[in-house]
Amino acid sequence: YLYKVKFTAMAFLRRIKQVPILSVVAGSIAFSMFLIEGAIAVYEFQLASESFLALISCIVFSVLSLTSLLYTWGMIARNECMLLPLLTRQVILTPLLGVFIIFWWIGALLSYFNLVHYGSPISSLSTSEFFVITGLVLTVSFLVFAKISIILYKGYKRLDSENLDLLGNNGFVPRSNTFPPTDV
Repeated sequence: YLYKVKFTAMAFLRRIKQVPILSVVAGSIAFSMFLIEGAIAVYEFQLASESFLALISCIVFSVLSLTSLLYTWGMIARNECMLLPLLTRQVILTPLLGVFIIFWWIGALLSYFNLVHYGSPISSLSTSEFFVITGLVLTVSFLVFAKISIILYKGYKRLDSENLDLLGNNGFVPRSNTFPPTDV
């Protein structure tokens, strides 16, 4: 009986290795990013009649949501070229967020010596407390953002290696990078 249970467990583990869990997780993260960024774009579109800045924000979040959708679509279509816009965006935005956080912590340090002339928007917090709490929230969000970037990159590398294996085995990788001909 013990041998049968051990054999069944090993067969189960072999089956689990065949399921592309990393691809599913990376595609799910990209799709949830698409939903969040799309919701923000819709919200900003509603405010666009009142402010020009809201219109610009609506356009930016629309483009960001499209890159997330391309990543999800690329995971489904097994096309690693469609994953690159989101990865490029992450490579650009992650260091920018990191530099912003460094400057924020410098501002927090300066606020302890009353060198920052900025009042806390929360009346119960002092300026230095506001800077520290916001800095902690920004730092945690940066760590989450960096971890998401790593997961998305690993999903890309996994899909790229699977496509290279397919190319080596069959000599053909299905791609759909061109549009079908149209009537002029």
